[in-house]
Amino acid sequence: MLQQLQVQGWFLIAAWGAAACLTCLGCGAGIELTPVRGVIQRDGKPLSGGSILFSSRDGHKPVAGEIQSDGTFVLTSLSAGNGASPGRYLVSIVSELMLRGRKMEVACIAPKDFLLTVESGQENEFVINIREADGWKLAVDD
Repeated sequence: MLQQLQVQGWFLIAAWGAAACLTCLGCGAGIELTPVRGVIQRDGKPLSGGSILFSSRDGHKPVAGEIQSDGTFVLTSLSAGNGASPGRYLVSIVSELMLRGRKMEVACIAPKDFLLTVESGQENEFVINIREADGWKLAVDD
């Protein structure tokens, strides 16, 4: 059974707001971006729908992507699907969950030592498996 944490509504609003505002960030000359894609799984099965947010640990702007019905995502920074700046990122995921017949939003927050590195000049494909046993925190907004 997944651990459930009560969360203030502002947490999910802030996560969605950050992801939605990414396309509104100004363009900068000389920003190096590299494609980033992957698949999100929850206990080994594709997570369908929601958003993924990469928060930089190296001072870059955050980047986000929409999670498709098959669990796949492509990160977007300045324009659709263009990727992220090379560096280290912490991952947050906001999805929907049916729990006891009610649709709820779930924020899946990676452990603080779970950092993904986006490498320059190569394919950056990630498989992210959300499991409580790996230290992921699930925050349910009901």
